[in-house]
Amino acid sequence: MFPNFRHAGNFTSRFNFLNVDDFLDILRWRKSFGVDTPDGRDVKQGVVGVFAASAFNPRENVYFKDGSTLSLAQYAARRRLQLVTAADFNEKLRDRGGPRSLTVQKVCRRARDEDEVKEALEALWKKPDNASEFLEELRMRNEDLCKFEKMLESPDTTR
Repeated sequence: MFPNFRHAGNFTSRFNFLNVDDFLDILRWRKSFGVDTPDGRDVKQGVVGVFAASAFNPRENVYFKDGSTLSLAQYAARRRLQLVTAADFNEKLRDRGGPRSLTVQKVCRRARDEDEVKEALEALWKKPDNASEFLEELRMRNEDLCKFEKMLESPDTTR
């Protein structure tokens, strides 16, 4: 996805330490991203995890059991993570030639699950000029799910 380094990605709705630790465990143990070291399993040199969320609070601190704290940016740098917001990712899609109407949020709303989000973003990254047709196809493919979610979001008038 990003030309200067190998990457792995995870999309989640908020910064959560359990999710970050799970994400790093996946990187460590994946054959393509992990390596055995004398100190145990670690992420290969040059692999930067891309952890995306709708927003990050830059003033948030990470607290450790020993009482020490790090800023979120310092923690991400030490863990070799790149924190990417949806707005940052939207900008990268536009830089690659995607239309202004193409957003990560639209892809997430139209996709059935996380795997489909990943596949859709990868396809849109490769061919951003087909975004309108691709998003419409995605919407049509998952129309039943969209109707169900809208039904759940609407106020219940039967009570």
